[in-house]
Amino acid sequence: MTYKEMTSKWWFHGLRWGLLMLLADSLLFPWIFQDTFRWSRFFIGIPIWMLGGLTLAYATKKEKVENE
Repeated sequence: MTYKEMTSKWWFHGLRWGLLMLLADSLLFPWIFQDTFRWSRFFIGIPIWMLGGLTLAYATKKEKVENE
């Protein structure tokens, strides 16, 4: 599978969105609000944000297919 084929998949977009949200929630927001970084928050956030990203991508894919 080429990179272009992989990036056109809905699950790739979902995992990418989940990863960005995980990094923002675990690293960026604590840094902005001068809070401490916690590994527990990071590890608990991994399945939560990945599942959230996949759910969002699947919902938008389904909506896109219905509109066509």
